[in-house]
Amino acid sequence: MSVTFDRATHVEAGQKLSSKQLGALASAFNTRLRSGLGDGDWRIAFWNHALVRQIRNSDGAFTFPSQAEFFIYQGVEPNQGQWPLTGPGDPEGTNVNSILGAFVFGNEAMGAYSESSRLAALPLDFGGVPPQTPRDVWALGKWQRGAIDLTTGNQIPHWVEVDQRADDPAERLTIMRPAVSLPEGHHFAVAYREILDERGRAIPPSAAFRAIRDGLDLSTSDVSSATRTTLEARADQLNPVLSDLSDRGVDTGSLIVAWDFTVAEAGMLAWIKARTQQGPGAWCRTVGTRKDLAAVAEESQKAPAVWVVYDGFVVVRADENIATLAHRWFVILSVSTAASQRDAEPLNDMAGPWMKQLFGLFGFTPPGCSTPLVPATPPRPYFSPAKFAYYPLAFVTQSNHCAGH
Repeated sequence: MSVTFDRATHVEAGQKLSSKQLGALASAFNTRLRSGLGDGDWRIAFWNHALVRQIRNSDGAFTFPSQAEFFIYQGVEPNQGQWPLTGPGDPEGTNVNSILGAFVFGNEAMGAYSESSRLAALPLDFGGVPPQTPRDVWALGKWQRGAIDLTTGNQIPHWVEVDQRADDPAERLTIMRPAVSLPEGHHFAVAYREILDERGRAIPPSAAFRAIRDGLDLSTSDVSSATRTTLEARADQLNPVLSDLSDRGVDTGSLIVAWDFTVAEAGMLAWIKARTQQGPGAWCRTVGTRKDLAAVAEESQKAPAVWVVYDGFVVVRADENIATLAHRWFVILSVSTAASQRDAEPLNDMAGPWMKQLFGLFGFTPPGCSTPLVPATPPRPYFSPAKFAYYPLAFVTQSNHCAGH
């Protein structure tokens, strides 16, 4: 039995297309797909799925989202939640090993450059001339807000969006998301200037930030003594950042808010590595973050290992000038060949001295934090089916931030 297909109508170059010709082209495709030869319809579905297969990373451990969640939540119900909430390559962030993730964000291991690296650089200053084109608007947006790696002086590719999950417009946050993974140990600054509200009015800096930015005498500011003390401490932290921004060509006099941070795990990782991987008493084979743990299968990790995991923050106190945040960190010792409490008993003897050494983080101040690490009650040890025992420590520290609008 012969198989025949509809033939698409030949069209000369430059000829105006007709609906009949377009219909014939669609019919030519459809008759081939319906024939089943070569599994054409399945191949199309597979190719589409392959673009975004496992587009989101795990939670940093072993909980993975559905491989096809992109089609469910992004294609069918895009308003059910925002994603990604973390940077590419990070836990819960974009999987840069996926085809679409590598195309947009790049993948150094694959030699794939990010989309932002492939695009031509755009001007950042119009000399007072309003934007005239969509290209100008985009460039102006980059000029108005930016994240700068103070370690290298490079601007960090990013995008900015308004949090739509808040029902009250007054409670909606402006969220800046990095488009690349932030290198460990680098010092970053984020700065906003000349931002307009929904009515086109310039948003002013807070009184606290203006006082620090302009070098005003904080002793005469109309705030409580406790707030004044916190402002003075914050000024000592922020003044070097403003100086660094100025050295890199940023007009700090027009900023409405700025802050800095260091990828805080870096200081803790350096502390742990210096005490567990160096010298005659070295015992730890791996020191890493949740991101590092997410990149390997559990059974492939090299134990004993220590993983530093950020667990989030709570607002301790806040007013119109200063917000104080408390951050919690887990430092988790991983030891192999323990599938149950009974099997783990011999390992407890080894883990005890190691945990005591890691407890020495008590009193260490991570970069960007204002208080030393203080121990907190940790979760219970966990014994995984892959025969690993996990012994956690918990630490809490604080950081201060000047208010912004």
